[in-house]
Amino acid sequence: MQLQRIGPRPDGLGTVGVEDQIKLIGLQLHFVIVVAITVSIAGVRNRRVIHQCAADISE
Repeated sequence: MQLQRIGPRPDGLGTVGVEDQIKLIGLQLHFVIVVAITVSIAGVRNRRVIHQCAADISE
Protein backbone atom coordinates (compact mmCIF):
# COMPACT_ATOMS: atom_id res chain seq x y z
CA MET A 1 0.00 0.00 0.00
CA GLN A 2 1.47 3.32 -0.99
CA LEU A 3 0.80 6.41 1.10
CA GLN A 4 0.80 9.86 -0.41
CA ARG A 5 -0.25 13.35 0.56
CA ILE A 6 -3.79 13.94 -0.65
CA GLY A 7 -4.63 17.42 -1.94
CA PRO A 8 -7.35 19.71 -0.64
CA ARG A 9 -10.74 18.11 -0.31
CA PRO A 10 -13.72 19.46 -2.25
CA ASP A 11 -15.44 20.41 1.00
CA GLY A 12 -12.53 22.68 1.92
CA LEU A 13 -11.45 20.82 5.03
CA GLY A 14 -7.79 20.79 4.00
CA THR A 15 -5.38 17.97 3.32
CA VAL A 16 -5.01 14.49 4.75
CA GLY A 17 -1.38 13.81 5.57
CA VAL A 18 0.48 10.52 5.62
CA GLU A 19 0.17 10.31 9.41
CA ASP A 20 -3.61 10.63 9.21
CA GLN A 21 -3.78 7.99 6.49
CA ILE A 22 -1.82 5.59 8.71
CA LYS A 23 -4.27 6.25 11.57
CA LEU A 24 -7.25 5.67 9.27
CA ILE A 25 -5.76 2.42 7.95
CA GLY A 26 -5.12 1.33 11.55
CA LEU A 27 -8.74 2.03 12.50
CA GLN A 28 -9.99 0.08 9.48
CA LEU A 29 -7.73 -2.88 10.29
CA HIS A 30 -8.79 -2.79 13.94
CA PHE A 31 -12.44 -2.97 12.89
CA VAL A 32 -11.77 -5.88 10.50
CA ILE A 33 -9.85 -7.81 13.17
CA VAL A 34 -12.57 -7.28 15.80
CA VAL A 35 -15.26 -8.44 13.37
CA ALA A 36 -13.23 -11.52 12.37
CA ILE A 37 -12.67 -12.50 16.01
CA THR A 38 -16.34 -11.94 16.86
CA VAL A 39 -17.49 -14.05 13.91
CA SER A 40 -15.09 -16.87 14.77
CA ILE A 41 -16.22 -16.89 18.43
CA ALA A 42 -19.87 -16.91 17.34
CA GLY A 43 -19.11 -19.78 14.96
CA VAL A 44 -17.51 -21.85 17.73
CA ARG A 45 -20.44 -21.19 20.06
CA ASN A 46 -22.96 -22.07 17.35
CA ARG A 47 -21.15 -25.32 16.61
CA ARG A 48 -21.24 -26.23 20.30
CA VAL A 49 -24.96 -25.47 20.48
CA ILE A 50 -25.64 -27.52 17.33
CA HIS A 51 -23.63 -30.48 18.66
CA GLN A 52 -25.38 -30.27 22.03
CA CYS A 53 -28.79 -30.18 20.35
CA ALA A 54 -27.85 -33.17 18.22
CA ALA A 55 -26.68 -35.04 21.33
CA ASP A 56 -29.90 -34.18 23.17
CA ILE A 57 -32.01 -35.38 20.25
CA SER A 58 -30.12 -38.67 19.93
CA GLU A 59 -30.54 -39.50 23.64
